[in-house]
Amino acid sequence: MALAALSCVVAATVGLHAPAGADVPKLSESGAYGYFSRVSLFGGPANNSGPAPTVTLPAQGSRTPVTAVVPSAKAQYGPAAILESGEQRVSTEGTPGPNGSTTSSASARGIRDAPLPLLYETVSSTCTARGSELTGSTSLAGQLAISTFAAPDPREGNPKDVVPMPANPAPNTERTGELTNIGDRFRVVFNEQIREGGLLTVNAVHMYLLGPIAIGDLIIAQSRCAVGAAAAPGGTTPGPSTPPETAPPTTVTAAAAAPPAREASASSDGSSTNVVPVALGASVVLASGGVLFLRRRKSHPFGNGGR
Repeated sequence: MALAALSCVVAATVGLHAPAGADVPKLSESGAYGYFSRVSLFGGPANNSGPAPTVTLPAQGSRTPVTAVVPSAKAQYGPAAILESGEQRVSTEGTPGPNGSTTSSASARGIRDAPLPLLYETVSSTCTARGSELTGSTSLAGQLAISTFAAPDPREGNPKDVVPMPANPAPNTERTGELTNIGDRFRVVFNEQIREGGLLTVNAVHMYLLGPIAIGDLIIAQSRCAVGAAAAPGGTTPGPSTPPETAPPTTVTAAAAAPPAREASASSDGSSTNVVPVALGASVVLASGGVLFLRRRKSHPFGNGGR
């Protein structure tokens, strides 16, 4: 049960940054990865964690699944973990080309009852390319929580302001909100589907951190399927990852006390350095059976004892 969120506009005293999504990797071939995060705090440098684990369909294709599995994954920014996950599993297979077909999938299992900013049970995405047809879907299993950098303890209090959330959300189902005590905004897209020519990218969860304190992205369970020429080998390049237009999003707001920020150098399993972590109160949580809810929590930096 776990997930974090924030950021976009930074005060003039700290400088300006590109909007969230500007540096998300763009991959031009069929494949999948478990997670990717890129975060800048307080005007500091943006740092990447991931993408990992990752698989790419070979140029000649593969009739057997190309897979990768890790028992756990963590995106660490100083003492704050923006993501801490259980098993992540990715797979891709098929034959590229105009008459071929490919299938890719990605899943991430969460850690229950852990005082982490990102709490969830299982999220997964899948896509299929067959001829010129591209299809994709996302599944949200069990409990999923969307929170700020403060580590919410699920044992504290009851959820507030419950909003229904489907277990199989429609493409580009969106939730937005603002932490009114500090003005930080966030946008979360479930089953984000991005079509670029013959390539379909499906992100089970994409959180856009919209500032002013933090700016960046967190993507969980990405699957990619390409048809025709788009299945040729490609590379990872920076670039925007903007979803197509969707219906007006549901908006949620929260107000809570924000503990003071602490400076620290950062390290991550996926490489991240020299960022300034921040602890914030309030949580937006997607509960069992597919429910998005907001709750207030006790204010203390990074959860129990700074973990």
